[in-house]
Amino acid sequence: MTANGDSSIPFSTSAPARRAAGTATVTTALILTLALQSAVPPFATDMYTPAFPRVTADLATSASLVGLTLTTFFLGMALGQLLGGPLSDQRGRRRPMIVGGLICTIGAVGCALAPSIWFLIVFRVVQGLGGGFAAVVARAVVVHVAKGDLLARVMSIMMALGGLAPMVAPLVGRAVLTLGGTWRTVFWCLVGFGLLMMITAIVFVPESLPVEQRHGGGLRKFASGLSEVLRIRLFVGYIAGIAGALFSYLVLARPRADRIIAAA
Repeated sequence: MTANGDSSIPFSTSAPARRAAGTATVTTALILTLALQSAVPPFATDMYTPAFPRVTADLATSASLVGLTLTTFFLGMALGQLLGGPLSDQRGRRRPMIVGGLICTIGAVGCALAPSIWFLIVFRVVQGLGGGFAAVVARAVVVHVAKGDLLARVMSIMMALGGLAPMVAPLVGRAVLTLGGTWRTVFWCLVGFGLLMMITAIVFVPESLPVEQRHGGGLRKFASGLSEVLRIRLFVGYIAGIAGALFSYLVLARPRADRIIAAA
């Protein structure tokens, strides 16, 4: 909030800066749009887990191969973040975010039409790739349009909204199945999710990285920066602990959650 009660907070009061980077203001619509880009993983994974038994039966495959579609999605998402960050440093933030939404949508369409488990696995990689693109650029936009205490507030709001997604996604997926939909219907819903990502990015996200601030370097610069970060032992220890706890939870909780959902 500004002093006069305006809910839009200017990124810069300089007119040339606003022209260079678009009308970069922190609005409710912008925050929700960026949160939407970051909500891809829980919706694209948890929303269709209630349909795992139906996928297994419909595609005449095994439960382990259906489970592999989760792994391949996250591999695609990791690759998308790896490529999306350097690309957005070179090309700006807005277009890579829109392209990420498009790729995510194409991947969801492929999943919905997949004639076999192998096609489903491949298109899950594509879906994750687009989701990773959009998610990593969304976080970069936040850093550009908000600073200091405002940045902390915006990130807190986005994390809170992102925290709701894993709780809502399985319920939405179960509702789709209960109302007569199939696992393919769930993916068509994710197609709509991808289109919503694109449309909101086009309408509400300005270009936050001026041309004069863009730079090359690509993956080489990324690798150099990563090597510096990995030398910080305390940071690596925290990340390893958090990752270990998260994946332990996923491994232990997923089978129980699937049984509960299947019995519901």
